[in-house]
Amino acid sequence: EYANNENVEVIIYSSKGKVVFRKRNYQNDWPNTSLDYSKKDPVFYYTISNNDEIIKKGAITVIE
Repeated sequence: EYANNENVEVIIYSSKGKVVFRKRNYQNDWPNTSLDYSKKDPVFYYTISNNDEIIKKGAITVIE
C-alpha cells in the first residue's frame, strides 16, 4: 500500500533507536544488506510518513 510512492518515506530503527534504513519511494527492499541485530533483542521499529506526516508506526520482530 505504501510502496512505490515518492511522497512516502519509510524509516526503520534498531532496538536502540539508531536509524538502520531510510528511504523515500520504498520498494519493499529492506533489508538490502545482511541484517545485523542482537538475537536477544531482534526487534526493529518503523515509521511511515506521507509528506512528512507520520501515518503509521510499529514494530518488526525478526525470526530465524
